[in-house]
Amino acid sequence: MPTPYAISLPSGEADGKFLSDLKALSKDQTPVALGLQVELERNLFRSGHALIARLQVRQHDELSQTYSVAALDLGFIEEQGAAISTPKDLSSLVADAENTVSREHSLWITRHN
Repeated sequence: MPTPYAISLPSGEADGKFLSDLKALSKDQTPVALGLQVELERNLFRSGHALIARLQVRQHDELSQTYSVAALDLGFIEEQGAAISTPKDLSSLVADAENTVSREHSLWITRHN
């Protein structure tokens, strides 16, 4: 009884060569396909890592800018501290410092939630 997927082969001496060529072709195809799959997985893996790294660098840049502004504000407040002569001036300086730190703290809470 013939199989439903029977392959008719040439008769004679060519049978052996044809079969060996067919086996070699099938063996050659598998590693190539597997190699392409591995390369695709590697590229996806690398792309994912590159994206994560870029997002982290971007987040670091934003934090760096925010902290630079806060440091600059606190530096101005420190300079103003040298000119304090009345309790009202001290109260104003403390309020400015608290506002600066409070703003930075609010930004930190927002980023971490």
